Parts: sequence; structure tokens; C-alpha cells
Amino acid sequence: MNCLSETPLHVAVMLGHVDFVKEILCRKPELADELDSRRSVALHMASQKGYVDIVQALLQANPEMCFARDVDGRNPLHLAAMKGRIDVLGELLNARPCAASASTIWGETILHLCVKHNQLEVLKFLLETMDDPEFFNAKDDYGMTILHVAVADKRIEVIKFLTTRTKINVNALNANGFTAWDILAQSKRDVKDWEIGESLRHAGAISAKDNNDIHLSVQELGTRQTNILTSSENNQEQRGKASENFPEKEYDWLDKKRNALMVVASLIATMAFQAGVNPPQSPRKAELADDLDSRQSSALHIAAKKCNIEMVKALVKANPDMCFARDVDGRNPLHLAAMKGRIDVLGELVSARPLAASATTIWGEIILHSCVKYNRMESLKFLFENMDNPEILNAKDDYGMNILHLAVADKQIEVILFIH
Repeated sequence: MNCLSETPLHVAVMLGHVDFVKEILCRKPELADELDSRRSVALHMASQKGYVDIVQALLQANPEMCFARDVDGRNPLHLAAMKGRIDVLGELLNARPCAASASTIWGETILHLCVKHNQLEVLKFLLETMDDPEFFNAKDDYGMTILHVAVADKRIEVIKFLTTRTKINVNALNANGFTAWDILAQSKRDVKDWEIGESLRHAGAISAKDNNDIHLSVQELGTRQTNILTSSENNQEQRGKASENFPEKEYDWLDKKRNALMVVASLIATMAFQAGVNPPQSPRKAELADDLDSRQSSALHIAAKKCNIEMVKALVKANPDMCFARDVDGRNPLHLAAMKGRIDVLGELVSARPLAASATTIWGEIILHSCVKYNRMESLKFLFENMDNPEILNAKDDYGMNILHLAVADKQIEVILFIH
């Protein structure tokens, strides 16, 4: 086997051979606890594939494997939810219901994964099974609730369900202090926006700024009312005057607040215009090339993936060492350029930092593996010409697969002929 860390049980599960799985478990039940190179147990594989009979057999051997976490912190319930395997999920929940409360290495709950992978029926099933409002409103490590995620990914049906059928907090703040409404406002324009906005509005969603203004207004108005009532207890005549003058004072306060907001709006507009005419030369500007998003991707990752050659040149000039930056999958910008088949982008990156082409992903794949997996023959040829290193050309991933193994597995005849 190429997958040296896989047990016979892993292989039998992967192929869906239920009788063979039962025979192995009968002879060596301890294999149900064994991990592969991604720290997956056989139950992870069976759950992901949706093999109910095999899942039942593995649960009988060791139900505690429901809690086993792979390299991403996902347990078998997470994988079943991501793939929409409700029947498998039911078996796992019956065996170990507490496993559904576990989170991934990014703090995501099983509900987050349902939304991210657009599994609405699984989400409904879980919300019916797990009647826990706190869990519904759980946040990941970035402060995102499932509603934040649904709005960010523009999942209209999920948003409608969450805002009408659950006790979701529509105005929860994420780590950046944004509500779901703010996420929609900042997102790229889309035909779905109006429908999403209506669903949020009917559910009472507002922006974080409006939420703060409401709290401040209520607090300030309450303070004024308290002062008036206190004054009335000391002097009846004074109370009468205060009551008569209160509407005028409230009007003055609102009028001043409105005027202040107009001034702020004018300043913002002026600053925006001046920034467009004379962009500021901030010392922070160059450092932005080093910043990472929630997937640990730099701007260079995005530019390489989008195949924007001019942007790639500018970012490489700002900081060429970002060629080595690795996202959550361990891919650097060169991997992404190769996957997209853009020789021009790849050439710029290789010229800037040739050693970055030797980097591996979290699965041990080098850039050549990416070329073969995504059938990028021209990228492969380019790299062969520019990487005169036999060891790299024959490198294996964590499953013992070199690029010839992959080419044969995917039946890529042109690649096989080129390699030979």
C-alpha cells in the first residue's frame, strides 16, 4: 500500500466492504482505534462516505471513536454533517450525543460546518435534536455565529430558516464588532442581497453602530428622566417646570445629535475625497502585504489565485518573502498559481523566491503534485524546466504518492507520457 499509515481496516472502509470490515473487527477490534496520517480513524472515513452498516459495526467495536479528532479537529459527526449524511449522523448521535458539541481547531461547531457546506437539512435535523439556545448562538474563534457565516456565504434558505424558525441572536457581534447586517453591507454586491436584507430586517437585524446608538440614546434619555423625577420630589413647582420644558430639552438634544452626525458625515466624505486625490503614504502600507485573513492567506495568495499578474508584481516587490507564506492547507502562492495554470504568475513567483517551489502542504504535497491533481500540464512542464532536482521530481506526499502515482490514478495519459 502507498498509504503506509493506513491499516487494513482503513482500506476496507474506504472501499465500502462491509463484510470484510466486520471480519477484521472480529479478529482485531483494536484496529478501530488506529489513526492514519491525517489522524483519522476508520469511523471518520465511514461517516464521510455514508456507509451506515460500516458505521454501526465500528460503533459496536468502540463508540468512543465518535470523539476522535483528525488534524483539523473534526470528529466523525462533523464529517457526516458536512457531507449531508443524516442517517449516519443519527447513528453517531445515538451512540455519543455529546460529541456533537465538540469544536474544530478553528472553534467551529457542527452547526458552523452545516452552514459552510450548505447542508440545510442536516442543520434542521441537528436543531431539532439539540434544543440548546446557547449552542445555536455559539461563535467560532473569529466570533462568527452561524448567521454571520450564512450571510457571508449568501445562503438565502439558511438565513430564512435561522431568522424565522430558531432563537438565533440576529445582532450578535463577531470579533471585529460586526453584526450579520454589517457583514451583508460590506460584502460584494449580489442579486441575493435584497432578499437577504429583507429577511434580516424582518428579524430585527441592525448594524453594530445603530445598536450602540440605541443603547446610548436610551441610557441618556433615562438619565434625563431620572434627574427630572428626583427634582420633582424636592420641589413640586420645580417638577412642573421641568415637565413642561422636557420636550424642548429632548428636542434640543436630538437636534444637537443630528447636527453632530451631519458634521461627522461631511468630514468622512471630505476625507474619502482627499484620499482618492492624494493617497496617504502610510508607514503601515507596506506591512499590509504581510497581513493574513481567516484562512491564513496573504494578499499574494489571493492575487496568485486570481491570476492578477500586475498585483502579484506589486506584492512581490513589497515583500518577496510572502512567497513562503502558507495558508491553512499549507499552500503558498506558488501552489495556487500552479493549480490555476498561470505560467506568467508562476514565473514571477519562482523568480522572486525559487526555494518556495520546494515547499510542501499539510499533506506533504509539493507543487508538482498540485499540477498533476489539477491537470495543469503547462505548469508541470514549466516547473520541470526550472527545477533541476531529481529528488523533488520524485518526492512523495504523506500517503507515499509521487506525481506518477497520481497521474496513473487520475488516468492522465499526457502527464504519464511526459514524465516518462
